[in-house]
Amino acid sequence: MIEQYKEALLGDDDDRAIEASGWFANHMDDEAFSFLEGLLASEDEFVRDVAAVTLAKSGDERTVEPLFEAIHKKENENTRGVLVGCLETFEIDSYFVDVFKLFLFGNFKVSAFALDLLNHKSFDIRQRTLKKASKALHHYSHNIGKDDEAAQGKLQEGTEILKEIEELLQEEGEA
Repeated sequence: MIEQYKEALLGDDDDRAIEASGWFANHMDDEAFSFLEGLLASEDEFVRDVAAVTLAKSGDERTVEPLFEAIHKKENENTRGVLVGCLETFEIDSYFVDVFKLFLFGNFKVSAFALDLLNHKSFDIRQRTLKKASKALHHYSHNIGKDDEAAQGKLQEGTEILKEIEELLQEEGEA
């Protein structure tokens, strides 16, 4: 039975692929997970995105690491918005720096999804984490144009985020 859904997911009929996605999301076992995890490496953006959405719908926490691997692949740099959006389903508390960098360096869609994650997810942040994020912000600030209003806005937003975290860490005695 799983073979027909695999074929549908990889076929040319988008409606059948989306139907297959629903089936996989509700029948996630090791075989289904391995199949979908492998599709995260697909060169076909639609197939990759459907696999990511399917894994997100399943809520299988094993997805987090392969999803970040797909997000960080250089060849996905301009097409990773859906992948980043799928992170909202998962516990990503140890990925603050990754998400912060996606906010800073991502395109509009990636940056918007990452900012939403930063604002609505809980993260395990220590002083060391804050230093890594500050280093990324410093790098970003030295690689943007003074006249680039969007980049300056991200810089300001990133600075505010880190300032708030620093204040929270001080209140908790972490700083």
